[in-house]
Amino acid sequence: VKVHTVSSSDGQYFLITDCIVDPLGETTNLSQYLISHGNDLEEDILFEVLLQTANALDYAHNKLCSGQTVIHRALKLNNLLIGQENGKIKVFISDFGLSRIVGTGVVLSRTYMILADALGIVPVVEGGESQSDRYSTQLMDPQKRSILHNSFLQNYAFLAPEQKHPDVYSEVSIKTDVYAFGVLAYYLITGKLPEGVFDLPSVCQGKYQYNWDRLVLSCLRSDPEQRPVALVQLLDDLSKKNSMKAQSVSFAESAEKKPSSGDLGSQDTTLPV
Repeated sequence: VKVHTVSSSDGQYFLITDCIVDPLGETTNLSQYLISHGNDLEEDILFEVLLQTANALDYAHNKLCSGQTVIHRALKLNNLLIGQENGKIKVFISDFGLSRIVGTGVVLSRTYMILADALGIVPVVEGGESQSDRYSTQLMDPQKRSILHNSFLQNYAFLAPEQKHPDVYSEVSIKTDVYAFGVLAYYLITGKLPEGVFDLPSVCQGKYQYNWDRLVLSCLRSDPEQRPVALVQLLDDLSKKNSMKAQSVSFAESAEKKPSSGDLGSQDTTLPV
Protein backbone atom coordinates (compact mmCIF):
# COMPACT_ATOMS: atom_id res chain seq x y z
CA VAL A 1 0.00 0.00 0.00
CA LYS A 2 1.51 3.33 -1.05
CA VAL A 3 2.14 5.81 1.77
CA HIS A 4 1.65 9.41 0.65
CA THR A 5 2.53 11.36 3.77
CA VAL A 6 2.57 11.40 7.57
CA SER A 7 0.25 13.78 9.41
CA SER A 8 -0.94 14.46 12.95
CA SER A 9 -3.97 15.69 14.86
CA ASP A 10 -4.23 16.41 18.59
CA GLY A 11 -0.85 14.83 19.18
CA GLN A 12 -1.73 11.63 17.30
CA TYR A 13 0.32 10.75 14.23
CA PHE A 14 -1.12 8.79 11.30
CA LEU A 15 -0.30 7.76 7.74
CA ILE A 16 -2.08 8.89 4.59
CA THR A 17 -2.17 5.90 2.23
CA ASP A 18 -4.01 4.66 -0.84
CA CYS A 19 -7.61 3.76 -0.13
CA ILE A 20 -8.05 0.00 -0.52
CA VAL A 21 -11.66 -1.17 -0.55
CA ASP A 22 -13.52 -4.36 -1.40
CA PRO A 23 -16.39 -4.65 -3.95
CA LEU A 24 -18.78 -3.22 -1.31
CA GLY A 25 -16.62 -0.14 -0.88
CA GLU A 26 -15.41 -1.17 2.58
CA THR A 27 -11.91 -1.61 3.94
CA THR A 28 -11.37 -5.33 4.55
CA ASN A 29 -8.29 -7.04 5.92
CA LEU A 30 -7.51 -10.71 5.46
CA SER A 31 -8.80 -11.61 8.92
CA GLN A 32 -12.21 -10.11 8.12
CA TYR A 33 -12.18 -11.72 4.68
CA LEU A 34 -11.61 -15.14 6.23
CA ILE A 35 -14.46 -14.67 8.69
CA SER A 36 -16.82 -13.70 5.87
CA HIS A 37 -15.87 -16.94 4.08
CA GLY A 38 -16.26 -19.15 7.12
CA ASN A 39 -12.46 -19.50 7.55
CA ASP A 40 -12.51 -21.99 4.69
CA LEU A 41 -10.92 -20.92 1.41
CA GLU A 42 -10.89 -22.90 -1.81
CA GLU A 43 -7.36 -23.98 -2.63
CA ASP A 44 -7.09 -21.82 -5.75
CA ILE A 45 -8.04 -18.70 -3.74
CA LEU A 46 -5.67 -19.68 -0.94
CA PHE A 47 -2.83 -20.15 -3.43
CA GLU A 48 -3.60 -16.80 -5.08
CA VAL A 49 -3.52 -14.94 -1.74
CA LEU A 50 -0.18 -16.50 -0.85
CA LEU A 51 1.26 -15.94 -4.34
CA GLN A 52 0.38 -12.23 -4.36
CA THR A 53 1.77 -11.84 -0.84
CA ALA A 54 4.94 -13.67 -1.85
CA ASN A 55 5.31 -11.48 -4.95
CA ALA A 56 5.08 -8.31 -2.86
CA LEU A 57 7.55 -9.57 -0.25
CA ASP A 58 10.08 -10.79 -2.84
CA TYR A 59 9.84 -7.44 -4.64
CA ALA A 60 10.44 -5.50 -1.41
CA HIS A 61 13.27 -7.78 -0.31
CA ASN A 62 15.16 -6.93 -3.50
CA LYS A 63 14.90 -3.18 -2.86
CA LEU A 64 17.11 -0.93 -0.77
CA CYS A 65 16.02 1.98 1.41
CA SER A 66 18.81 4.19 2.78
CA GLY A 67 21.21 1.41 1.88
CA GLN A 68 19.30 -1.25 3.81
CA THR A 69 17.11 -4.11 2.60
CA VAL A 70 13.39 -3.46 2.91
CA ILE A 71 11.84 -5.82 5.46
CA HIS A 72 8.25 -5.77 6.71
CA ARG A 73 8.98 -7.15 10.19
CA ALA A 74 5.30 -7.36 11.22
CA LEU A 75 3.44 -9.36 8.58
CA LYS A 76 0.08 -10.61 9.89
CA LEU A 77 -3.57 -10.99 8.87
CA ASN A 78 -4.56 -7.43 9.76
CA ASN A 79 -1.74 -6.00 7.62
CA LEU A 80 -3.03 -7.69 4.48
CA LEU A 81 -5.82 -5.69 2.85
CA ILE A 82 -8.20 -7.29 0.37
CA GLY A 83 -9.35 -5.40 -2.71
CA GLN A 84 -10.54 -6.36 -6.16
CA GLU A 85 -9.08 -5.98 -9.64
CA ASN A 86 -10.84 -7.10 -12.83
CA GLY A 87 -13.28 -9.11 -10.76
CA LYS A 88 -10.54 -11.04 -8.97
CA ILE A 89 -9.12 -10.83 -5.46
CA LYS A 90 -6.23 -8.40 -5.01
CA VAL A 91 -3.95 -8.48 -1.96
CA PHE A 92 -2.17 -5.38 -0.61
CA ILE A 93 0.43 -5.33 2.18
CA SER A 94 0.19 -2.38 4.57
CA ASP A 95 2.43 -1.01 7.37
CA PHE A 96 5.62 -1.97 5.56
CA GLY A 97 8.63 -1.46 7.81
CA LEU A 98 6.76 0.46 10.54
CA SER A 99 8.16 -1.80 13.26
CA ARG A 100 11.65 -0.70 12.22
CA ILE A 101 10.66 2.93 12.69
CA VAL A 102 9.14 2.46 16.15
CA GLY A 103 11.61 -0.26 17.19
CA THR A 104 11.26 -3.91 18.21
CA GLY A 105 11.06 -2.97 21.88
CA VAL A 106 7.99 -0.84 21.29
CA VAL A 107 6.34 -3.63 19.30
CA LEU A 108 6.92 -6.13 22.09
CA SER A 109 5.86 -3.65 24.79
CA ARG A 110 2.63 -2.99 22.93
CA THR A 111 2.07 -6.72 22.61
CA TYR A 112 2.50 -7.21 26.35
CA MET A 113 0.15 -4.30 27.07
CA ILE A 114 -2.50 -5.92 24.88
CA LEU A 115 -2.07 -9.17 26.81
CA ALA A 116 -2.39 -7.34 30.15
CA ASP A 117 -5.56 -5.62 28.96
CA ALA A 118 -6.96 -8.92 27.72
CA LEU A 119 -6.36 -10.49 31.13
CA GLY A 120 -7.81 -7.51 32.96
CA ILE A 121 -4.53 -6.81 34.77
CA VAL A 122 -3.85 -3.28 36.02
CA PRO A 123 -1.04 -1.93 38.22
CA VAL A 124 -1.89 -1.24 41.87
CA VAL A 125 -0.96 2.23 43.03
CA GLU A 126 -0.52 2.84 46.73
CA GLY A 127 0.73 5.96 48.50
CA GLY A 128 0.95 7.80 45.21
CA GLU A 129 3.70 5.48 43.93
CA SER A 130 3.37 2.86 41.21
CA GLN A 131 3.98 -0.66 42.45
CA SER A 132 5.17 -2.26 39.25
CA ASP A 133 5.50 -5.67 40.87
CA ARG A 134 1.95 -5.76 42.23
CA TYR A 135 -1.16 -6.22 40.12
CA SER A 136 -4.87 -6.71 40.58
CA THR A 137 -7.41 -8.16 38.20
CA GLN A 138 -10.69 -6.66 37.13
CA LEU A 139 -13.60 -8.09 35.19
CA MET A 140 -13.71 -7.30 31.50
CA ASP A 141 -16.43 -7.55 28.91
CA PRO A 142 -15.99 -11.00 27.24
CA GLN A 143 -16.36 -9.54 23.74
CA LYS A 144 -13.61 -6.97 24.34
CA ARG A 145 -11.41 -9.64 25.91
CA SER A 146 -11.81 -11.83 22.84
CA ILE A 147 -10.86 -8.99 20.48
CA LEU A 148 -7.77 -8.11 22.53
CA HIS A 149 -6.80 -11.76 22.81
CA ASN A 150 -6.92 -12.20 19.04
CA SER A 151 -4.91 -9.02 18.62
CA PHE A 152 -2.24 -10.31 20.98
CA LEU A 153 -2.06 -13.65 19.16
CA GLN A 154 -1.54 -11.91 15.85
CA ASN A 155 1.16 -9.62 17.22
CA TYR A 156 3.09 -12.37 18.96
CA ALA A 157 2.43 -15.54 16.94
CA PHE A 158 3.71 -14.03 13.69
CA LEU A 159 7.01 -12.91 15.24
CA ALA A 160 10.05 -14.95 14.22
CA PRO A 161 12.37 -16.47 16.86
CA GLU A 162 15.01 -13.80 16.17
CA GLN A 163 12.44 -11.13 17.09
CA LYS A 164 11.44 -12.86 20.32
CA HIS A 165 15.00 -13.81 21.31
CA PRO A 166 17.42 -11.31 19.73
CA ASP A 167 20.17 -12.41 22.12
CA VAL A 168 20.08 -15.99 20.80
CA TYR A 169 19.48 -15.70 17.07
CA SER A 170 20.85 -13.47 14.35
CA GLU A 171 19.49 -10.03 13.61
CA VAL A 172 16.25 -9.41 11.74
CA SER A 173 16.49 -10.09 7.98
CA ILE A 174 14.30 -11.00 5.03
CA LYS A 175 14.16 -14.48 6.59
CA THR A 176 12.06 -12.88 9.36
CA ASP A 177 9.32 -12.15 6.82
CA VAL A 178 9.69 -15.70 5.48
CA TYR A 179 8.87 -17.06 8.94
CA ALA A 180 5.77 -14.85 9.18
CA PHE A 181 4.78 -16.02 5.69
CA GLY A 182 4.95 -19.61 6.96
CA VAL A 183 2.68 -18.74 9.89
CA LEU A 184 0.29 -17.06 7.45
CA ALA A 185 0.21 -20.09 5.15
CA TYR A 186 -0.39 -22.48 8.04
CA TYR A 187 -3.23 -20.35 9.41
CA LEU A 188 -4.94 -20.00 6.03
CA ILE A 189 -4.80 -23.77 5.53
CA THR A 190 -5.72 -25.00 9.01
CA GLY A 191 -7.38 -22.05 10.75
CA LYS A 192 -4.87 -22.49 13.59
CA LEU A 193 -1.58 -20.96 14.64
CA PRO A 194 1.51 -23.22 14.61
CA GLU A 195 2.35 -23.79 18.27
CA GLY A 196 4.63 -26.38 19.84
CA VAL A 197 4.71 -29.70 17.99
CA PHE A 198 1.91 -28.76 15.61
CA ASP A 199 0.05 -31.05 13.21
CA LEU A 200 1.09 -30.68 9.59
CA PRO A 201 -1.38 -29.18 7.08
CA SER A 202 -1.94 -32.59 5.48
CA VAL A 203 -3.22 -33.87 8.82
CA CYS A 204 -5.45 -30.88 9.56
CA GLN A 205 -6.81 -30.31 6.07
CA GLY A 206 -7.19 -33.30 3.79
CA LYS A 207 -9.07 -31.69 0.90
CA TYR A 208 -6.13 -29.69 -0.48
CA GLN A 209 -3.89 -31.15 -3.20
CA TYR A 210 -0.69 -29.11 -2.86
CA ASN A 211 2.16 -30.31 -0.66
CA TRP A 212 1.69 -27.54 1.91
CA ASP A 213 3.68 -29.52 4.48
CA ARG A 214 6.89 -28.79 2.60
CA LEU A 215 6.24 -25.06 2.38
CA VAL A 216 5.28 -24.66 6.04
CA LEU A 217 8.19 -26.71 7.38
CA SER A 218 10.76 -24.87 5.28
CA CYS A 219 9.47 -21.42 6.29
CA LEU A 220 9.11 -22.15 10.00
CA ARG A 221 12.68 -23.22 10.65
CA SER A 222 13.96 -21.81 13.95
CA ASP A 223 17.33 -21.08 12.38
CA PRO A 224 16.89 -18.22 9.87
CA GLU A 225 19.76 -19.57 7.74
CA GLN A 226 17.73 -22.71 7.00
CA ARG A 227 14.71 -20.83 5.66
CA PRO A 228 14.25 -20.16 1.93
CA VAL A 229 14.83 -16.73 0.42
CA ALA A 230 12.59 -16.61 -2.65
CA LEU A 231 8.95 -17.18 -1.72
CA VAL A 232 7.56 -17.06 -5.26
CA GLN A 233 10.03 -19.75 -6.33
CA LEU A 234 8.86 -21.87 -3.40
CA LEU A 235 5.24 -21.60 -4.56
CA ASP A 236 6.19 -22.20 -8.20
CA ASP A 237 7.96 -25.43 -7.25
CA LEU A 238 4.90 -26.45 -5.28
CA SER A 239 2.64 -25.78 -8.27
CA LYS A 240 4.90 -27.66 -10.72
CA LYS A 241 5.11 -30.73 -8.50
CA ASN A 242 1.34 -30.69 -8.04
CA SER A 243 0.86 -30.53 -11.83
CA MET A 244 3.25 -33.46 -12.32
CA LYS A 245 1.37 -35.40 -9.65
CA ALA A 246 -1.97 -34.67 -11.35
CA GLN A 247 -0.59 -35.78 -14.73
CA SER A 248 0.71 -39.03 -13.21
CA VAL A 249 -2.68 -39.74 -11.65
CA SER A 250 -4.43 -38.97 -14.95
CA PHE A 251 -2.06 -41.26 -16.86
CA ALA A 252 -2.58 -44.06 -14.34
CA GLU A 253 -6.36 -43.73 -14.59
CA SER A 254 -6.20 -43.81 -18.40
CA ALA A 255 -4.04 -46.94 -18.27
CA GLU A 256 -6.55 -48.66 -16.01
CA LYS A 257 -9.41 -47.88 -18.39
CA LYS A 258 -7.49 -49.09 -21.48
CA PRO A 259 -8.56 -52.69 -22.39
CA SER A 260 -5.85 -55.31 -22.00
CA SER A 261 -4.84 -57.84 -24.69
CA GLY A 262 -6.78 -60.50 -22.80
CA ASP A 263 -9.91 -58.41 -22.96
CA LEU A 264 -9.44 -57.96 -26.71
CA GLY A 265 -9.04 -61.70 -27.20
CA SER A 266 -12.31 -62.43 -25.46
CA GLN A 267 -14.33 -60.08 -27.63
CA ASP A 268 -16.57 -61.47 -30.39
CA THR A 269 -14.73 -60.74 -33.65
CA THR A 270 -17.20 -62.59 -35.92
CA LEU A 271 -18.02 -60.50 -38.97
CA PRO A 272 -21.63 -60.24 -40.04
CA VAL A 273 -22.54 -62.20 -43.22
